[in-house]
Amino acid sequence: MIRTKLTVWNGVVLSMVLAALALVLYFTVRTIRYQAVDDDLRARASLLHQIWRDVEKHAPPKPPPDRNLLFDFGDDPNMAKHLALEARMSHPMLLSILGRDLVDPKGHVWDMHGLISAAKGIQCFTTIQDSGIRARIFSVPIVSKSRVVAVAQLATPLDTIDEDVHFLGQALLLMIPLAIVVTTFTGMWLTKRMLKPIRDIAQAAERIEYSNLNGRLPVNGQDEFAELATTFNGMLGRLDASFQKLGAAYEAQRRFTADASHELKTPLTAIKARVGIALHGDSSPARVRDHIEAIDTAADQMTHIVRDLLLLAVSDDGRLNLRLRRVSLLAIVLDAIELVKPLEGRQIDLRISPRLTTWADQDLLRRVIVNLLDNAARHTPDSGTIGVEAKRVGHQVSIHVYDTGDGIPEENLPFVFERLYRVDSSRNRDSGGTGLGLAIVKSIVEAHRGMVEIASHIGTGTSVTITLPRKVIRTT
Repeated sequence: MIRTKLTVWNGVVLSMVLAALALVLYFTVRTIRYQAVDDDLRARASLLHQIWRDVEKHAPPKPPPDRNLLFDFGDDPNMAKHLALEARMSHPMLLSILGRDLVDPKGHVWDMHGLISAAKGIQCFTTIQDSGIRARIFSVPIVSKSRVVAVAQLATPLDTIDEDVHFLGQALLLMIPLAIVVTTFTGMWLTKRMLKPIRDIAQAAERIEYSNLNGRLPVNGQDEFAELATTFNGMLGRLDASFQKLGAAYEAQRRFTADASHELKTPLTAIKARVGIALHGDSSPARVRDHIEAIDTAADQMTHIVRDLLLLAVSDDGRLNLRLRRVSLLAIVLDAIELVKPLEGRQIDLRISPRLTTWADQDLLRRVIVNLLDNAARHTPDSGTIGVEAKRVGHQVSIHVYDTGDGIPEENLPFVFERLYRVDSSRNRDSGGTGLGLAIVKSIVEAHRGMVEIASHIGTGTSVTITLPRKVIRTT
């Protein structure tokens, strides 16, 4: 599990970090403490030099006749050896030099190696052990008139510092395992708490099924987990919308297939019935001709339906090739009026300038106007008005087809552009058409990068507005 892995890795990393910090702390404190000893010895040596210069100015020192010990502070035979050594170390030891020979007063030289180096003019730090006590020795030359006349050795016991450093090391060794245990359990608790949003997301995701994508993940806080949950919810929303669109498209396709089958079944039934009657019934020439004319009419209806369905299928596939050229809107409308049979003998209100032109596929645009006029003629009484108005609006052309017919109920308006949809399902084919006219209008207009809108009121009439760009840019 990822929680176990995170806990283990957190423990390992924290252990390494704590060990590194402990080592850094130990050596830093150790260095600082011992460096402080050396700094203190340097300060004491500097003070000793100042005292020597003051003494030299007022009473120049003379070499001692027998012992070469000028100053020997702390040599107290009445104190215990250990305490006496520490006491002596608190004071400097000053040894004189006669010529080139170094006088070694026995028992009063802390470090012979340092004494020899200082006699040569070289300051020297050394560490010695005397009477079981570690001490830090600083040997410095005393210079008078550019030559070394004496050597001073200053000492500081290190037993207290050694004990402190040793205690620090033991404390760190004891604290590191305890800290590792504490941090491990703390890391486990923090890891569990940090991963809780992921567990919640996983549990919520398990409750979401493909058939129901309405569920959403909980979004808590503003961290990365909240961002992840928000992103996942957005994805679920898009999937839900896609499935809904797919379901709607499937339902529309199912309905379209059923309606198309019904539309084709009706003329096929009529053809089959007429053929049966002609074969088994009255075979007089007049009756045969009547049957043939009925069969021809039914075949025309089938051809019309199949042609419309093929046009819509081609439009859906994006293969509706437009043969664009500059066309006169007035000429197209006049041709459409001639093709719509229900308009014969009617007066059409036209408001189109002869100079108004646009770029379009002439045949397809004529088809649009024919379908709109055919719908208007079917549902407008002879005493009613049917009109077509076209005008230029900026870089577009607006074509307005209106009538004063029955009108369409408001609840039906969102569906009138669907295929094989009839406002009144009780209408027959002669009065209601196939239900493909407005769907074809929408497909052709959108292929021209235009828009189509419809408005209608019961008893007042219907108006359809088409907006086309004056220059259609062909796209692949």
